[in-house]
Amino acid sequence: MSRAPGGRSLVAGGIGSGGSPRRRNHRDARNGHRLNFKRRFDHRRWRNWNRHTMRRKQRECFDIITLEYEVDFHCYVTSELGLGLNGSNHTEMEQVEISLADLIVRLPKYYLMSPPCCVHVTLDVISAAIYEIDVAYMPRRLLLMMMPNNGLKEAAESDQRMGSEKGAAMTHGSPLAPPPVVAPPASAPVPIHVGFGNIHQSNPPLEQLPNLQFCLHSNPSWRELRSSSLPLLFFSPEAVMLAFQHYVVMLGTIVMLASFLVPQMGGNNVRLFQHIGDKARVIQTLVFMSGVNTLLQTLIGTRLPTVMNSSFVFIIPVMSIIRDFASRTYEDEHQRFIHTMRAIQGSLMISSFTNIFLGYTYTWERLFRFCSPVTVVPVVCVVGLGLFERGFPQVGKCVEIGLPALILLMLLITAQQYIHHNHMNTYFLLERFSIILCVKVVWAFAAVLTAAGAYNHVPEKTKLHCRTDRSYLISSAPWIKIPYPFQWGTPIFAASHIFGMIGAVLVSACESTGAHYAAARLAGATPPPAYVLSRSVGLQGVGMLLESIFGAAAGSTVSIENVGLLGLTRVGSRRVVQISTGFMIFFSIIGKFGAFFASIPLPIFAAIYCILFGLVAAIGISFIQFANNNSLRNLYILGASLFLGISVPQYFNEFTASAGHGPAKTDAGWFNDILNSVFSSAPTVALMVAIVLDNTLEAKISYSDRGFSWLKPFNRHDARNEEFYSFPIKVHEWIPTRFID
Repeated sequence: MSRAPGGRSLVAGGIGSGGSPRRRNHRDARNGHRLNFKRRFDHRRWRNWNRHTMRRKQRECFDIITLEYEVDFHCYVTSELGLGLNGSNHTEMEQVEISLADLIVRLPKYYLMSPPCCVHVTLDVISAAIYEIDVAYMPRRLLLMMMPNNGLKEAAESDQRMGSEKGAAMTHGSPLAPPPVVAPPASAPVPIHVGFGNIHQSNPPLEQLPNLQFCLHSNPSWRELRSSSLPLLFFSPEAVMLAFQHYVVMLGTIVMLASFLVPQMGGNNVRLFQHIGDKARVIQTLVFMSGVNTLLQTLIGTRLPTVMNSSFVFIIPVMSIIRDFASRTYEDEHQRFIHTMRAIQGSLMISSFTNIFLGYTYTWERLFRFCSPVTVVPVVCVVGLGLFERGFPQVGKCVEIGLPALILLMLLITAQQYIHHNHMNTYFLLERFSIILCVKVVWAFAAVLTAAGAYNHVPEKTKLHCRTDRSYLISSAPWIKIPYPFQWGTPIFAASHIFGMIGAVLVSACESTGAHYAAARLAGATPPPAYVLSRSVGLQGVGMLLESIFGAAAGSTVSIENVGLLGLTRVGSRRVVQISTGFMIFFSIIGKFGAFFASIPLPIFAAIYCILFGLVAAIGISFIQFANNNSLRNLYILGASLFLGISVPQYFNEFTASAGHGPAKTDAGWFNDILNSVFSSAPTVALMVAIVLDNTLEAKISYSDRGFSWLKPFNRHDARNEEFYSFPIKVHEWIPTRFID
């Protein structure tokens, strides 16, 4: 129960009760509203407290709170039905708003009693259950959330009617007229923006997703799991296990990419042992550089929990280099492999300066200031949907393994809702580590099939995808091998290769930008500002420069599968991803252990990606809540960009698969590579279509419908961004002020 200074009660009948009980009863009888109810609270009042003093202090309290976003926030909800909700800081404010709004929209009356910095609300639900909510330091926007669409107008009219009357009372099931409520100033940030239409208050637009267990700057336990009665197998730190799960998920893309490129370069020839080691060395280098780039991005890049991984975007320029060197004569295939890797090094090294220039000259920031939520939705959606070829088509290459993995993972996710209240230990394991459990079970099943001879009389291609002993990674990988600069030799520079690689570098920047929006949403952070996106693109270029120096076979971009893993585990912690970089670097140096995990059959990874890619695509859809989803203009832009973002790349990919080259085929090979790379990327096509249509079709008169009223403040160095995107060490604080001035 809330109490005023001095220990006096502040609940109904205390402050502003309208005089003594006898005087109040005479007044009610005179007005025809005689009340008979059992008093449950102390009705003593403060002698020197009046309506004007209460309102003045209430305004002062709200003004102070509005200036600070990081307010101390505490809210508890109890009821006869056993409903409970606890929050300890502002990171859970959105969850509290949803729960309060869900309760309050069903109620016809609101009862507010507001001593300084404290609000006591008693809600009378139709089911006769009484909810008592005590909120300390309640911000203004939470009060606005508690009012219907016409709540402010009703409060103002009620204020005029009440005149000098003070307080209110309530019977169990028969509420009285509400007391006067002070309407916030017109400058208060109302959560419903113009252009949203008539939004139901039970589902208001939310800047942060609810039900996240750990957000960007909160961290799982280092020492032990939350449950003490787990099996011995799971006696290890929670954060470390989650980090290892990120390592396993990102490993699939690298293995797929290396398995596709290395044989065509001339490596991985099974007749000679040294050639078998080419694939293992390429995987080691890619994993090592993924760990380095991920650590850089989480420290001085976007600071979001995103894993940087090798990208299939670079296949087109790399394949162009492979075809160029395949027409030349070499002593053996291994020499052709070495020369191809050196050419990839040189082209990636020069083209990386494109992203460095775009990022650190803030060109990328100026571009994305024109991007509204209407543009963000299709880009983030096709970031997930555009990778459908790495989903079920790869599962179908070995149905006996891929399909059980997909079904098992879906069952593990679905089973969580049935055991949530009965088996908390099992629920915790399924929520956090369903990916690891699925991989272990299906990988063991694949090993049993291989040992039983189920694939002895099948085509060689089926053996490659189904058997657990066909990767040759464990036998060919060295025990200890540290990737070092220029390990393949001096880079080879060719203008045609460099210009072709520039197209892939630009595409990787577009895909990473869309993934950053999804990662911020799943990590409970505010949408990444344009200057943070520009900073990340510049650092991504620096990462590609390092990859070219260490001899990586392809450039990197944000790992979409790891972004989806944030939502699947409900853990968006930055620390978890930073710990995963330790696994990447360690297992890339200790080759045998890394090769063991890299030998997981690819259909198992593909089954996991079916869920993770779909989750990222769904996150993109959630951004439409910040724009007017009833506007035909917005629907036209979304439909055109989504459809063309998937259809155009599909045409380019099918044409390339059938003809051996892309639709763009001129005498200038570098020009062909740029066009084929750009239009083979679904996020890039969707971004171009959406940003052109959104900024040319009724752009000025549809400013609010486009969602700029929500997104614009975050691009202007909003104070809320500092919490998520500021550097870990603020250098200017260490510099004497005489040098800053």
